[in-house]
Amino acid sequence: MRTRGAVMIVLALVVIAGCNPLPDRSPVGPVEIQRPDFLGVIQPASGEIEVPLNSNVVFAFSEPVDAATANGALAISFLDQYAVGTFKNTGSSIIDSTVSDTVNGEPVYTYTYEHYLTFTPAENYHASALYSVHVTGSIKDLHGNSLSIDPEYGDSTWFFTTGDYAEGGWYKTYVVEQITGELLDFDTPDTAVSRISGLESPRDVVISDDGQYVVVSNKVTNGYVSVFDRTLSSQTNVSVGVGPEFMATTGGYAFVVNTSSNTISTITLSSATESSTLSFDDGFDPGILQVDEQGSRLVVASAASGAPEILKVLDIGSGGVLTESSTIDFSADTTMDRAASGLAVYGDEAFVQEDLSSKIHVIDLLSGTYEETFSVFLTEIADGDTTVSGDRSRGMVAREGTAYMWSLEGILFQIDLPSRSLIQYKTLSSRPRDIAFTPEGDLLYIALDSEDMVAVYEPDYLTKLAEAPATSGSRAIAVGRVKG
Repeated sequence: MRTRGAVMIVLALVVIAGCNPLPDRSPVGPVEIQRPDFLGVIQPASGEIEVPLNSNVVFAFSEPVDAATANGALAISFLDQYAVGTFKNTGSSIIDSTVSDTVNGEPVYTYTYEHYLTFTPAENYHASALYSVHVTGSIKDLHGNSLSIDPEYGDSTWFFTTGDYAEGGWYKTYVVEQITGELLDFDTPDTAVSRISGLESPRDVVISDDGQYVVVSNKVTNGYVSVFDRTLSSQTNVSVGVGPEFMATTGGYAFVVNTSSNTISTITLSSATESSTLSFDDGFDPGILQVDEQGSRLVVASAASGAPEILKVLDIGSGGVLTESSTIDFSADTTMDRAASGLAVYGDEAFVQEDLSSKIHVIDLLSGTYEETFSVFLTEIADGDTTVSGDRSRGMVAREGTAYMWSLEGILFQIDLPSRSLIQYKTLSSRPRDIAFTPEGDLLYIALDSEDMVAVYEPDYLTKLAEAPATSGSRAIAVGRVKG
């Protein structure tokens, strides 16, 4: 009996247990399917310049993301070279708070956070480089949700790294204002700090190789050039020929073309005196001029509209004395309808940019022979009609085989001189009047005609980095050679 009773008790317990079975696993929770939002790059700021070469890049999201998914989804690049480094989640912060309810009369807040993912470069960025930051939709949150399933999704920003242009201070920049008769002095790309007034029809501005002297030509009947120290605290006016305009400098001398008297004056800058003058017995009418890369020759284009196909090559001797080395007449090989408005010397070749034209004529300076003519302009075909633009170019400057030519339509062409080919172009807000480089060529300063401003561009992508207001009628621009 006792045994049977025990068995009955056990069976009863089993029956009771079967009515309330124990779970074999915990209930499955809801799956988080909310996609994260990209809130932007918060460091460096978009368009920031002077970014340190080892700067972190900080991305902000609406929720934490999986750092392991960032490689390939977030790209930081310069000229198709990708920065290498590590991604790491680096916390969050409250960016907004709102009252969602009240309890016992007290507000209840709902907070919005931004969560940070930081890229730390493994090696320094390139100096003076425009970096693009690209975000694609494949980066995921901690639950595996990607930013987007749209294969075209993307976001981007950019920054410009520091370099020679701003290490130890900025190079001073000088702008001639023809209408107001002023010389503007810029300490930084966005601020003019001083103005010299009282100049008479100023036409050109150049700076000595050592950066100590700023020279302005004043195109008047009783022509003179104004020689300033680099701080513009002293000014000496030097009488020259009639109508001084185009200038070049090298070796402590400034060479000034007097367009009305058809002479070139040599100015010794240390003494601020006209030390010699070269006249042309053959009636040559000197125009724009350029010193070669060695600083030993001066190439001068003709300013005569009736005989523009002439170049003079002048040797620069002791004391800056100029003597004629050769005259190159290439009128039998090609025709120029107008005199040159741009001139570049690269190696032993001269590139003569014809005014109001797309043509660039190439001359071998050693043999004194014409090589070829090539053109740079844009064509667009729409609805069977062909539109040509950029074929009225008005100036050209060059550095180390790369030329920048601008047109009346405000198109800036970047040209590779050795291959005679267009690299890229940029349509500006108005046409440039003049362009100048920093000494290392890492920035372009452009005096814009109708915008009354000086714009600063980087030379690889032709992206505008900064701008500064001028007054009116900017004629010429020069960038200094001394910091601060």
